[in-house]
Amino acid sequence: MRALLTPAPEHELAARIRRRLTRDRADLVAFASELIAIPSENPPGDHYPRCANVIARWLRDLGLKVRAMNPSKPDDRRQT
Repeated sequence: MRALLTPAPEHELAARIRRRLTRDRADLVAFASELIAIPSENPPGDHYPRCANVIARWLRDLGLKVRAMNPSKPDDRRQT
């Protein structure tokens, strides 16, 4: 009987995720809109650095540390 009264942990997690997505909807739309506005066709992939910069800025704004690396220069491991 207890199983009927207590939500399964995965249902609780799904509910928490839905609440967080609802709460952060405006920020998520702003992030996606900014990223989608950058031409990123591949080839040629000319604007990937701009995409990376947008993503890095948003991550920094969330308080995360970002390390940018240039894949065409394996020795370029600078902190940004």
